[in-house]
Amino acid sequence: MYTKRQEAWVNKPAVPSLIDADVANWWEAGIYGAHVGLAAHALDPRDYGAKCDGVTADDTALQAALDSAGSGGDGIVVRIPQGKVLRLSSGVTVGRYVTLEVPAGAIITRTSDATVTAPLVTLYRNHAKGIGGGLIWSQNDCPSGVVRVERTDGAAEWTILQGVHVRGPGKTVSGSTGVVMAGNSTFQNLVDGVTVSDVSVGVRQESGANANSIVNSRLYNIGTKAYVFDGTIESSVIGGSVISSPDITVVEIGAGSQNARIVGLIAEPGGTATFRTVDATATNAVFVGCVNN
Repeated sequence: MYTKRQEAWVNKPAVPSLIDADVANWWEAGIYGAHVGLAAHALDPRDYGAKCDGVTADDTALQAALDSAGSGGDGIVVRIPQGKVLRLSSGVTVGRYVTLEVPAGAIITRTSDATVTAPLVTLYRNHAKGIGGGLIWSQNDCPSGVVRVERTDGAAEWTILQGVHVRGPGKTVSGSTGVVMAGNSTFQNLVDGVTVSDVSVGVRQESGANANSIVNSRLYNIGTKAYVFDGTIESSVIGGSVISSPDITVVEIGAGSQNARIVGLIAEPGGTATFRTVDATATNAVFVGCVNN
């Protein structure tokens, strides 16, 4: 059923801090990557025709691997080979119960001459995951996010982006955005331990993206804004993050936002930075234990 490079992936990381009990219980149940007591299979995109040479456009092959993982059962992993560069001309979609693993030393990229500005990686349905210590890098404009959490046919719940470095084309590229939580009823998704750099906007939650957590992350070389709550968002959390970029707005909370929680955020922006802007119609925005140097 699977390819010749089947592998067991059973290392389940510890529960991240600053997430609610429901997420913690689900995490401990083992839906992250592998069910407890069962091995998750790791598919290699080279078995689906990917060259991973940094030159060939490997969109079709990587998407085929991801689609195969989605048809193979819960918790299947597609792993980018360590030390390889997988170039895309457009982007890929990670579907339900599928993990796209980008380990340290692996790179998914789109070059600066690409004409497509869609997200490089879209985590599209419930329980989709993008994890690892590698680099997801769009070298051309990415106004909808280098990585985007989205679902158009209902709520995208329990989707995880963890541990990767999300990099854009440069902080002076107007509108370029690292991570976007789309506004089509995304709910209780987690961005954890992610580094975001070289974009105009670090992380943006669109209006309607409710009850998401962005924790333990690092943002640097940001052009205008680190975190944006863009309109009517309810009960989302930013926690335990470090921002190092001069002359930016660290947190912007938009009109109609409710119950935003900013906890343990350390900002070292320098220059003429603004730590926070909160729209007059936003309610119950709470900042706790934040440091603005």
